Amino acid sequence: MEKAKLNSQIPTMEKTMEKAKLNSQIEKMAEECSIINWDGYGAYPIGPQAVKHAKEFIRAIPDTIELPDYSPSPDGSVSLEWIFDRKIMISISVGYNNILAYAWLNNDEHGHGTIKFDGKVPEEIINRILLLKENSKKLNSSAIL
Repeated sequence: MEKAKLNSQIPTMEKTMEKAKLNSQIEKMAEECSIINWDGYGAYPIGPQAVKHAKEFIRAIPDTIELPDYSPSPDGSVSLEWIFDRKIMISISVGYNNILAYAWLNNDEHGHGTIKFDGKVPEEIINRILLLKENSKKLNSSAIL
């Protein structure tokens, strides 16, 4: 049993490659959004620190969690998003420092906060993603019935 636990913690080659591809896409997005006013509405550029922190966050995502979508934010941060349903989602803003800002929606419930990123995805974030994913599955399975 100890061996199975150890093996589950070793990143799979496939997941490592997916993370590398996502990080490459984020670098490309940041290049496209590297000047002030990149959106025509006064957005700040996506800076190297935001990209660095976003890439570190992505590498730290446990392999058991699907990778997020991403987008540039007008405040110069990178937004990482898990959208399970139109009313079930979480968005995490990764910027120039190690403080993550996040907001989530779970049907009629919602919340937001900030939390420190120290190289490991905070348990609070992992648990929220897993809960939202589970609630989305329940919602989808009840819609089928």
